[in-house]
Amino acid sequence: MSCLRKYLNRKQQYSMTSIIILTISFLAALTFKLTKTKNVKLYKFFRNSHLLLLGLTIIVVMLLLNSYSFRGFLTDKIFAILLIATGIILFGLYRERKKLIRAYYAFYFILPLLLLFGLIVPRLHFITAVAGIGLLIDGEHTRYPIDNKYSIQTSRVGILAGSPTYSLIEKKLFLFEKVTDDIVPKIGVSKSLETVKIRTDSFRLNVITSETYNEQLDTIIGFRR
Repeated sequence: MSCLRKYLNRKQQYSMTSIIILTISFLAALTFKLTKTKNVKLYKFFRNSHLLLLGLTIIVVMLLLNSYSFRGFLTDKIFAILLIATGIILFGLYRERKKLIRAYYAFYFILPLLLLFGLIVPRLHFITAVAGIGLLIDGEHTRYPIDNKYSIQTSRVGILAGSPTYSLIEKKLFLFEKVTDDIVPKIGVSKSLETVKIRTDSFRLNVITSETYNEQLDTIIGFRR
């Protein structure tokens, strides 16, 4: 039985969640440092959280290398952002004299300053802008279900991204999903996107882009690629 999903003019705003989390963490760490706060329980809580997030971030990298990810288009990034955030806070709470650990926490604390330095130095403008947008801007992601297992995702990260990337998302097990990027050429931002499951192994994709791009795509795509 065919499964039809049609979405017209569906839009999402660029989110600033990452910037908010990192800003709060930086200000908290600065406050802890200036007031010389010594709270062992708070330090242990953030240290254990940081170690957990470090493990999850390593898993994320390994998954990404194999075209997999945790479910949800921002889950992977949230782990990385929270890893940086807890590292920043730990710099403000750390009171021991172990130089290696202090340097490790300091690295997270100066990351925002490194981005600022990169924007000041002319030769580093472009690299810093790309890295900053990728890290700080959550982007614009929209998912269009095909059935209970598959969906199409359009993604644009940052204002300089231009045409979105069209990806095929397949749910795997309980927590993971397989992501196949660039299943079709980058034809622009969709104004109308329609998917029809025509067989168990394929579906039909019809995309009409906005007036800016004025393009149309009508193709059949297999689930196994």
